[in-house]
Amino acid sequence: MRYQPREKTDIPISRLMIKLEKGYTKLMQKILPHKVIAALFAVILLAGSFLLCTQLEFELMPSVDEGTISVKVETRPGLKTEELDKTLKKLEDLVVSNPDVERYLLSTGAQSLGANSSISATLTAYLKDDRIHSTKETVAQWQQATVNMEGCAVSVSSSSSTDMMMGGSGIDVALQGNDFNLLRETADQVAEMMRNVPGILKAASSASGGGVQGELLIYPIKAAAVGFTPAQISSSVRSVMSGVETAILSMDGQDYTLWVEYPQGRYQAVNNIKGITLTSPIGKSVPLTDVASLVYSDSPQTLTRKNGAYQVTITADPTDAAKSSA
Repeated sequence: MRYQPREKTDIPISRLMIKLEKGYTKLMQKILPHKVIAALFAVILLAGSFLLCTQLEFELMPSVDEGTISVKVETRPGLKTEELDKTLKKLEDLVVSNPDVERYLLSTGAQSLGANSSISATLTAYLKDDRIHSTKETVAQWQQATVNMEGCAVSVSSSSSTDMMMGGSGIDVALQGNDFNLLRETADQVAEMMRNVPGILKAASSASGGGVQGELLIYPIKAAAVGFTPAQISSSVRSVMSGVETAILSMDGQDYTLWVEYPQGRYQAVNNIKGITLTSPIGKSVPLTDVASLVYSDSPQTLTRKNGAYQVTITADPTDAAKSSA
């Protein structure tokens, strides 16, 4: 038995298509006899189709919602382990409180060794298959929740094979100059301008954020009034903090250097350094705070030179909506 399908002409969509067909037929009957008008009409339709294409969102390799979110935490150098633990607990509470999270994995490790060492942490969250919100929506929520975390930089992004092949979607602006202080001020201004742009979550400069450093600012006039020179004050503070070599002891043909220093950790706190008392050349005891003061400033994350000039990079993290509209 052969099927003999019949078109249903009584439904609304069929009636609409019939009207469009009749209208198109009448239009073609009027245009086709006139070659110039027909050619012009075809060009207009072609230009209109190209115009419509500019309004469409497209990408070479569309991202796939695999339900995996990567959260990276980079701490400032010198951050105490206790403070890092508090930050990670806040991050874990944020992840655990989300009903769409099935499980997560958190790992930490040191990025470098030495005085400027910092600790990084990576949290990978796996969402449920029957989740309420999409991965993109959850990423946007976590980005807003972590944008103001202190003492660290937190980046939240969806993790998929497509994202790994396509690379990052951040915005980088490079500045170059010979005066580092002026370059740092300009970079901070650019970062502030980028933060005020709608769709930008945060912006940071490589010229700052490397950690807080303390500087001893010595007042030459006040030092001279009590018989000191700035070099003597600097040397005295260094001797107090690191010790001083007093003598060389020879014993059994072996030479031993004798150092006199305070107990370890005595002057690691800033308040203890402020309490140092110096003895001037004229024998007068002078508190360090009478001739100097401690000031704080941000040290650069990295110091880069290109063709003999300093280079600073400002990095901004846009929202997913801003990425798709760019």
